[in-house]
This record gives sequence, C-alpha cells and structure tokens, in this order.
Amino acid sequence: MITKQDIKDLYEWAKVTKFPLYRLHNPRPYSNNLIDYSWNKLVNRKNRTLIRKKFMNEKIIKIHENHEILWSAIGVFYAGTRVEKHKDPDIFSEPYKRIQIPIKIPDKEKCYMIWEDGRKTHWEEGEPQLHYVMDLEHEGHNYSDEEMIFLMLDIKKDTEVFL
Repeated sequence: MITKQDIKDLYEWAKVTKFPLYRLHNPRPYSNNLIDYSWNKLVNRKNRTLIRKKFMNEKIIKIHENHEILWSAIGVFYAGTRVEKHKDPDIFSEPYKRIQIPIKIPDKEKCYMIWEDGRKTHWEEGEPQLHYVMDLEHEGHNYSDEEMIFLMLDIKKDTEVFL
C-alpha cells in the first residue's frame, strides 16, 4: 500500500533535495531531447533491491523499503522535450503502474501527456497521478521554456494506492 502521507512526504523531500543527475540514454526516436534522471530505488528481475540512501532521511528510506515499490527516480524533461508515443517496457519481475509526482511544472498548458484514446492529462505541482504506462500507449510533452521535473515511482500493478 502507498498512502497519501507517503506521497506527501516524498513530494516534500524531492522538492528540496539536490539530486545528482545522469543522462538517460534513450534510443531515438524515443525523445527529441536528452532526459536526465537520478534513480533512488531499483528492484531488478532477480528481485535484488538497490536503494540510494545517501540523499534520504529515515522517513524516506522507510517509504522506499516498501516491497511494492519497484523503481523510484527523478526525471528532468528539458524545455521543448517531446517523448514519442510508446508503452513502457516490461523490465521488472512483475507488471507495474506508475505514480508521477510533479515537482516542477513550469506551464501546465504546455506540459501534458496524450493517451491512446486521445485523452490529454495536465499536471499540477505536488498533485500525484497514477498511470498504467506499461499497458497504455502514451506520449509526453514539455513545450514550455523551462525544465519539467517529476518523482516517478513504478509500483506493483496490484498495489493499493491512496492519492
């Protein structure tokens, strides 16, 4: 289970933490821009868990120790980024869904996702959203003049979430 308090604590932590950023080497045509990220937790296919505790307080470590969280990372999508239509790959030991916690959304009219049914989703800073990124084709856009930043949690598909 992921609680509202977990999400609130994660947002408060992520918005004040200076994360080391790395280039995400996505093959073209996944995105028209490079995307930077900083991983916090990864559970690989063999169920080996790695948690980068260096930037976490005890409360955040405890949340990340939840076995239902498979992956946690900060993603930085720079101005003008378009992530092309795709479904996220089957890379964990079991199916997953994603909680996106927007940390910085410079212009909510220019920052959005489009889903396979044509639905458009906009973000608000601090307002989490739950998406079935592994099951539904989607694309993401940051057509603003600044970077857009998220804390993303991939969680087991059957995990109960309270947003």
